[in-house]
Amino acid sequence: MQLKDRSDTHLLEWLEWVVTYGLAIVEGTPNRRDQNRRLAERVAFIKKTHFGEEFEVQAKAGASNLAYLATPLQLHSDLLYYEYQPGLNMLHCLVQAAGGEEGKNQFTDCLRLSQILRETQPDVYKILSTTLVDWSDIGAERGDNWFALHRGPVLCEDHSGQFVRVNYSHQQRDSHFTVPLDQVNRWYEALAVFSQALHHPDNTVFLKTKPGEILTFDNLRMLHGRTGYNNGRSERHLIGVYIDNDMVFSRIRVLRDKLRRSPAN
Repeated sequence: MQLKDRSDTHLLEWLEWVVTYGLAIVEGTPNRRDQNRRLAERVAFIKKTHFGEEFEVQAKAGASNLAYLATPLQLHSDLLYYEYQPGLNMLHCLVQAAGGEEGKNQFTDCLRLSQILRETQPDVYKILSTTLVDWSDIGAERGDNWFALHRGPVLCEDHSGQFVRVNYSHQQRDSHFTVPLDQVNRWYEALAVFSQALHHPDNTVFLKTKPGEILTFDNLRMLHGRTGYNNGRSERHLIGVYIDNDMVFSRIRVLRDKLRRSPAN
Protein backbone atom coordinates (compact mmCIF):
# COMPACT_ATOMS: atom_id res chain seq x y z
CA MET A 1 0.00 0.00 0.00
CA GLN A 2 1.02 3.63 -0.38
CA LEU A 3 1.02 6.23 2.37
CA LYS A 4 0.49 9.05 -0.13
CA ASP A 5 0.32 11.77 2.48
CA ARG A 6 0.56 12.28 6.21
CA SER A 7 -3.14 11.73 6.87
CA ASP A 8 -4.23 9.78 9.91
CA THR A 9 -6.58 7.79 7.69
CA HIS A 10 -3.73 6.26 5.69
CA LEU A 11 -1.68 5.67 8.82
CA LEU A 12 -4.55 3.79 10.45
CA GLU A 13 -5.21 1.79 7.28
CA TRP A 14 -1.58 0.60 7.21
CA LEU A 15 -1.50 -0.38 10.89
CA GLU A 16 -4.82 -2.21 10.71
CA TRP A 17 -3.60 -4.11 7.65
CA VAL A 18 -0.47 -5.28 9.49
CA VAL A 19 -2.29 -6.47 12.61
CA THR A 20 -5.02 -8.17 10.53
CA TYR A 21 -2.91 -9.91 7.89
CA GLY A 22 0.50 -9.91 9.57
CA LEU A 23 2.34 -8.14 6.76
CA ALA A 24 2.18 -5.03 4.60
CA ILE A 25 4.52 -3.25 2.20
CA VAL A 26 4.62 0.54 2.19
CA GLU A 27 5.45 1.67 -1.34
CA GLY A 28 6.86 4.83 -2.83
CA THR A 29 8.88 6.13 0.11
CA PRO A 30 11.90 8.30 -0.71
CA ASN A 31 15.00 6.14 -0.89
CA ARG A 32 16.72 7.85 2.04
CA ARG A 33 18.06 6.47 5.30
CA ASP A 34 15.71 8.52 7.48
CA GLN A 35 12.41 7.27 6.03
CA ASN A 36 11.98 4.20 8.24
CA ARG A 37 12.51 6.28 11.37
CA ARG A 38 10.10 8.97 10.17
CA LEU A 39 7.34 6.42 9.54
CA ALA A 40 7.99 4.56 12.81
CA GLU A 41 7.84 7.75 14.86
CA ARG A 42 4.38 8.48 13.49
CA VAL A 43 3.33 5.37 15.40
CA ALA A 44 5.37 5.64 18.61
CA PHE A 45 8.93 5.58 19.84
CA ILE A 46 11.32 3.03 18.37
CA LYS A 47 12.19 0.05 20.57
CA LYS A 48 15.87 0.16 21.43
CA THR A 49 17.60 -3.23 21.56
CA HIS A 50 21.23 -4.29 21.84
CA PHE A 51 21.42 -3.52 18.10
CA GLY A 52 20.50 0.11 18.86
CA GLU A 53 17.41 1.97 17.65
CA GLU A 54 18.19 1.21 14.02
CA PHE A 55 19.97 -1.80 12.56
CA GLU A 56 21.47 -2.28 9.12
CA VAL A 57 21.04 -5.56 7.25
CA GLN A 58 23.88 -6.02 4.80
CA ALA A 59 26.70 -8.46 4.22
CA LYS A 60 29.91 -7.43 5.91
CA ALA A 61 33.23 -8.88 6.98
CA GLY A 62 33.53 -10.30 10.50
CA ALA A 63 29.77 -10.68 10.80
CA SER A 64 28.42 -11.21 14.33
CA ASN A 65 24.94 -12.13 13.10
CA LEU A 66 23.63 -14.40 10.33
CA ALA A 67 21.67 -11.46 8.92
CA TYR A 68 25.01 -9.85 8.06
CA LEU A 69 25.89 -12.67 5.64
CA ALA A 70 24.84 -13.14 2.02
CA THR A 71 23.99 -16.80 2.59
CA PRO A 72 20.35 -18.03 2.90
CA LEU A 73 18.67 -17.14 6.19
CA GLN A 74 16.34 -19.76 7.68
CA LEU A 75 12.84 -18.96 8.88
CA HIS A 76 12.95 -17.40 12.34
CA SER A 77 11.52 -14.67 14.56
CA ASP A 78 13.75 -11.82 15.69
CA LEU A 79 14.89 -11.49 19.30
CA LEU A 80 12.84 -14.43 20.54
CA TYR A 81 15.28 -14.61 23.44
CA TYR A 82 13.65 -11.42 24.80
CA GLU A 83 10.84 -11.73 27.33
CA TYR A 84 9.37 -8.53 25.83
CA GLN A 85 10.01 -9.36 22.19
CA PRO A 86 9.45 -6.52 19.69
CA GLY A 87 6.24 -6.83 17.70
CA LEU A 88 6.38 -4.67 14.59
CA ASN A 89 9.43 -5.22 12.39
CA MET A 90 10.07 -2.57 9.70
CA LEU A 91 12.69 -3.10 6.98
CA HIS A 92 13.33 -0.26 4.53
CA CYS A 93 15.00 -1.44 1.31
CA LEU A 94 17.72 0.94 0.13
CA VAL A 95 19.55 -1.44 -2.24
CA GLN A 96 18.27 -4.83 -3.41
CA ALA A 97 20.21 -7.82 -4.72
CA ALA A 98 20.43 -7.90 -8.50
CA GLY A 99 19.49 -11.52 -9.28
CA GLY A 100 15.79 -12.23 -9.73
CA GLU A 101 15.66 -15.03 -7.14
CA GLU A 102 18.33 -13.53 -4.88
CA GLY A 103 17.57 -11.68 -1.66
CA LYS A 104 13.90 -12.71 -1.59
CA ASN A 105 12.09 -12.57 1.75
CA GLN A 106 10.22 -15.66 2.90
CA PHE A 107 7.23 -15.57 5.27
CA THR A 108 5.06 -18.12 7.07
CA ASP A 109 2.04 -17.04 9.10
CA CYS A 110 2.16 -19.03 12.34
CA LEU A 111 -1.23 -17.79 13.51
CA ARG A 112 -2.76 -19.64 10.57
CA LEU A 113 -0.43 -22.61 10.91
CA SER A 114 -1.15 -23.00 14.63
CA GLN A 115 -4.88 -23.11 13.87
CA ILE A 116 -4.30 -25.80 11.25
CA LEU A 117 -2.22 -27.91 13.63
CA ARG A 118 -4.74 -27.52 16.45
CA GLU A 119 -7.49 -28.88 14.18
CA THR A 120 -5.59 -31.56 12.25
CA GLN A 121 -2.80 -32.70 14.59
CA PRO A 122 -3.84 -31.79 18.14
CA ASP A 123 -1.14 -33.98 19.73
CA VAL A 124 1.58 -32.09 17.84
CA TYR A 125 0.00 -28.78 18.76
CA LYS A 126 -0.20 -29.69 22.45
CA ILE A 127 3.46 -30.71 22.61
CA LEU A 128 4.65 -27.54 20.87
CA SER A 129 2.44 -25.29 23.00
CA THR A 130 3.29 -26.81 26.40
CA THR A 131 6.94 -27.91 26.23
CA LEU A 132 9.27 -25.20 27.49
CA VAL A 133 12.40 -24.53 25.43
CA ASP A 134 15.42 -22.34 26.17
CA TRP A 135 16.17 -19.68 23.54
CA SER A 136 19.42 -17.76 23.91
CA ASP A 137 21.91 -15.50 22.21
CA ILE A 138 25.43 -14.47 23.19
CA GLY A 139 26.99 -11.72 21.16
CA ALA A 140 28.43 -8.27 20.84
CA GLU A 141 27.38 -5.21 18.85
CA ARG A 142 28.94 -1.75 18.87
CA GLY A 143 31.16 -2.69 21.79
CA ASP A 144 28.27 -3.97 23.92
CA ASN A 145 28.23 -7.61 25.06
CA TRP A 146 25.07 -9.51 25.96
CA PHE A 147 23.84 -12.92 27.07
CA ALA A 148 20.08 -13.04 26.51
CA LEU A 149 17.88 -15.98 27.57
CA HIS A 150 14.15 -16.65 27.36
CA ARG A 151 12.22 -19.82 28.20
CA GLY A 152 8.99 -20.56 26.39
CA PRO A 153 7.24 -23.05 24.07
CA VAL A 154 7.35 -22.88 20.28
CA LEU A 155 3.67 -21.90 20.15
CA CYS A 156 2.56 -19.56 22.94
CA GLU A 157 -1.03 -19.09 24.11
CA ASP A 158 -2.74 -16.54 26.33
CA HIS A 159 -4.94 -17.43 29.32
CA SER A 160 -7.87 -18.20 26.99
CA GLY A 161 -5.87 -20.53 24.76
CA GLN A 162 -5.45 -18.09 21.86
CA PHE A 163 -2.19 -17.87 19.90
CA VAL A 164 -0.04 -14.90 20.92
CA ARG A 165 3.53 -15.66 19.84
CA VAL A 166 5.78 -18.10 18.00
CA ASN A 167 9.29 -18.96 19.17
CA TYR A 168 11.30 -20.52 16.37
CA SER A 169 14.94 -20.09 15.38
CA HIS A 170 17.31 -23.02 15.06
CA GLN A 171 20.37 -20.85 15.62
CA GLN A 172 18.92 -19.41 18.85
CA ARG A 173 17.67 -22.69 20.34
CA ASP A 174 19.90 -23.26 23.36
CA SER A 175 22.03 -26.39 23.70
CA HIS A 176 20.35 -27.08 27.06
CA PHE A 177 16.95 -28.78 26.81
CA THR A 178 15.70 -29.21 30.35
CA VAL A 179 12.70 -31.50 29.98
CA PRO A 180 12.08 -35.03 31.29
CA LEU A 181 13.93 -37.58 29.17
CA ASP A 182 10.76 -39.35 28.07
CA GLN A 183 9.51 -36.12 26.44
CA VAL A 184 12.56 -35.43 24.28
CA ASN A 185 11.83 -37.69 21.31
CA ARG A 186 8.17 -36.68 21.18
CA TRP A 187 9.13 -32.99 21.11
CA TYR A 188 11.64 -33.44 18.29
CA GLU A 189 9.09 -35.42 16.30
CA ALA A 190 6.55 -32.63 16.79
CA LEU A 191 9.13 -30.01 15.82
CA ALA A 192 9.88 -31.95 12.62
CA VAL A 193 6.19 -31.90 11.70
CA PHE A 194 6.03 -28.16 12.39
CA SER A 195 9.23 -27.39 10.46
CA GLN A 196 8.01 -29.34 7.44
CA ALA A 197 4.68 -27.49 7.53
CA LEU A 198 6.47 -24.13 7.71
CA HIS A 199 8.08 -24.72 4.33
CA HIS A 200 5.11 -26.31 2.56
CA PRO A 201 4.12 -24.25 -0.51
CA ASP A 202 0.59 -23.85 0.88
CA ASN A 203 1.95 -22.13 4.00
CA THR A 204 4.89 -20.00 2.91
CA VAL A 205 5.37 -17.14 0.44
CA PHE A 206 8.35 -15.42 -1.15
CA LEU A 207 8.51 -11.76 -2.13
CA LYS A 208 11.20 -9.29 -3.07
CA THR A 209 11.07 -5.66 -2.06
CA LYS A 210 12.32 -2.85 -4.24
CA PRO A 211 14.37 0.19 -3.21
CA GLY A 212 12.05 2.69 -1.55
CA GLU A 213 9.70 0.06 -0.11
CA ILE A 214 9.30 -0.60 3.62
CA LEU A 215 8.44 -4.19 4.47
CA THR A 216 6.44 -4.26 7.73
CA PHE A 217 5.31 -7.39 9.58
CA ASP A 218 4.26 -8.79 12.94
CA ASN A 219 7.38 -10.38 14.42
CA LEU A 220 5.35 -12.30 17.03
CA ARG A 221 3.26 -14.00 14.36
CA MET A 222 5.24 -14.18 11.12
CA LEU A 223 8.39 -16.21 10.72
CA HIS A 224 10.69 -14.68 8.13
CA GLY A 225 13.78 -15.72 6.20
CA ARG A 226 15.70 -14.82 3.08
CA THR A 227 17.21 -16.47 0.04
CA GLY A 228 20.94 -16.04 -0.47
CA TYR A 229 22.54 -13.63 -2.92
CA ASN A 230 25.86 -13.01 -4.63
CA ASN A 231 27.36 -10.17 -2.65
CA GLY A 232 30.25 -9.95 -5.09
CA ARG A 233 27.85 -8.91 -7.83
CA SER A 234 25.55 -6.56 -5.96
CA GLU A 235 25.06 -5.07 -2.54
CA ARG A 236 21.85 -5.56 -0.56
CA HIS A 237 21.15 -2.97 2.11
CA LEU A 238 18.16 -2.60 4.45
CA ILE A 239 17.53 -0.29 7.40
CA GLY A 240 15.48 -1.88 10.20
CA VAL A 241 13.61 -0.68 13.29
CA TYR A 242 11.28 -2.31 15.83
CA ILE A 243 8.18 -1.05 17.64
CA ASP A 244 6.46 -2.82 20.53
CA ASN A 245 2.98 -4.11 19.71
CA ASP A 246 1.62 -2.32 22.78
CA MET A 247 2.50 0.94 21.04
CA VAL A 248 0.99 -0.21 17.73
CA PHE A 249 -2.37 -1.10 19.28
CA SER A 250 -2.34 2.10 21.32
CA ARG A 251 -1.88 4.18 18.17
CA ILE A 252 -4.68 2.27 16.41
CA ARG A 253 -7.11 3.01 19.27
CA VAL A 254 -6.11 6.68 19.39
CA LEU A 255 -6.52 7.07 15.63
CA ARG A 256 -9.88 5.29 15.58
CA ASP A 257 -11.16 7.56 18.33
CA LYS A 258 -9.81 10.67 16.64
CA LEU A 259 -11.26 9.79 13.23
CA ARG A 260 -14.67 9.00 14.72
CA ARG A 261 -14.73 12.51 16.17
CA SER A 262 -13.34 14.09 12.98
CA PRO A 263 -14.99 12.28 10.06
CA ALA A 264 -13.67 14.84 7.58
CA ASN A 265 -10.02 13.88 8.30
